[in-house]
Amino acid sequence: MMNAKTLRKGLFCLYLMLCLGTCKIAYSQSQIIENATATVMINSIFTMTISQPSLNFGNVNPGPATTPTREFYVFSESNNNNLWELSISLMAPLTSDTSTIPNENFNWWGWSTNGSGTWDGGDGNLDTISHTFYSADNDEWITSAPIQQSLQFNVDIPDGQVVGVYTTSLILKMRDTVTYQEIEEIIYVTVGVNPSFTFSVHPPSLDFSSTLPGNTTETKTLYLSCSTNNNTSWSLNMRVISELTSGTYTIPNEAFKWNGSSQGTGIFYPGTGLVSTTAFTFYDAALEEYVTSAPIELLLNYYVEVPQNQVAGSYTTTVVMTMTE
Repeated sequence: MMNAKTLRKGLFCLYLMLCLGTCKIAYSQSQIIENATATVMINSIFTMTISQPSLNFGNVNPGPATTPTREFYVFSESNNNNLWELSISLMAPLTSDTSTIPNENFNWWGWSTNGSGTWDGGDGNLDTISHTFYSADNDEWITSAPIQQSLQFNVDIPDGQVVGVYTTSLILKMRDTVTYQEIEEIIYVTVGVNPSFTFSVHPPSLDFSSTLPGNTTETKTLYLSCSTNNNTSWSLNMRVISELTSGTYTIPNEAFKWNGSSQGTGIFYPGTGLVSTTAFTFYDAALEEYVTSAPIELLLNYYVEVPQNQVAGSYTTTVVMTMTE
């Protein structure tokens, strides 16, 4: 039989074993936790691009006329999650030296090709005051693809517009209404106005019909129309290439008489009232007529006092009138 002393030793050993086993289990279940921070930077996207840097309308005649229509596209992107807007303005009126084409003659219109925001074309005329023409919809505060605008332009050339090459610049802006971030693009604009210098006489002939010697013919009238946009002085002169002639017979120039009047503001010279083979000036344009918004019109009356002993025949000559700058 196991005595008491042996039993106590056995129990003590078992206790030590249990204690050592428990410590070993606790040690194997301990842990240390460390954290690592992950960071990703998303860059801001706020861009506006245009399809072309300039608008060239080419050359056109003075008015009333309208240039060909020109078009370009505007592409906008943003991921700022803010309302953004597009605006347009003119840097200055279309200008050539000291001459301008009024802003109200510079027309524009357009639409958003794929946007859902608000389009506002205003009164259809460009100005030096900036005009907001597109406001992004909530869905466009973050764009998954560029929002495209189509803009179209033409210019009405006024009557009598001075010859020249007219230039200005369009200013396009994209603006974040929260951060006030802004992008600006400049589009250069050119339109040429051709020179115009015209003169017409109607009817093309003076037919005094038949008359008797010693009588005065009926009066015949020529109607003259003059226009120019060259912004320089001009005048009208007249001459006949010869006396009224039939074979070897003539009617002297002092018998071929004229008078007239002008609707213009220039100086009308009645002269002697007789035609001459030497050219003489009968009209000098006024300063305000160096560019004519409407034709300057004159009328000239002609008649012949046939001498008493004039030989029968068909007498002819040519009246030459010249408009000269």
